[in-house]
Amino acid sequence: MKSIQIEVNNSNISCATNPNSNGNLPWLWHVTIPILPAFSVEYFTIHEEGVTNISTPHDDISGDKLIIAADYVPSTSSIFIILHYHGIRDYSLLFPWVSNPDLKTRLGQFYQEAEKNFESGAWLSFALMCAAVFEGMLFAKLTPNSTRNTFNFMIQDAFQQNLLNAEQRDIMEKARNLRNLVHGGKYNLPYITRTDAMDIRTTMDKLIKYF
Repeated sequence: MKSIQIEVNNSNISCATNPNSNGNLPWLWHVTIPILPAFSVEYFTIHEEGVTNISTPHDDISGDKLIIAADYVPSTSSIFIILHYHGIRDYSLLFPWVSNPDLKTRLGQFYQEAEKNFESGAWLSFALMCAAVFEGMLFAKLTPNSTRNTFNFMIQDAFQQNLLNAEQRDIMEKARNLRNLVHGGKYNLPYITRTDAMDIRTTMDKLIKYF
């Protein structure tokens, strides 16, 4: 069983009266999580103001929405949802905001291969596939012209447009530079470390959740 935590802003939560409440749990929260359909979810937990609740038979999943039966309306600016899941149903669904269907499919294939490499500890292969995911995500987000469509330029442009913070920019640069290790004349460059791989994985998964 795996888990992933997602912060959901109030703008992605709507409430309605529960027609099946019978005086109990009078509200239904409709919590929108765009990447939700990608996951094979067994159950989820809700964290709000220090209180944790586990999903019950009264709760449901419909498309990209969690439907949660509750006895109050959420009052905080955001809540945290932890999905407990068995695996990814369709990797392309991790990129719902990518409009080009072929690019979305390819990004899913890149991510799936990256995950396999990560789980087997093949760090360089993992970094190469993460760089491919990063580059494809930036391409979809920026729709660059022909003079600014290289990975290097897109990292710079995404940082200038505040799509990336400095740490994320540096991690992408590291993944981009690690691709050079495949060249025969680059044997003197430092090899990727486990720490590098962990930092790249964390950055990639954060961007997938919130990009």
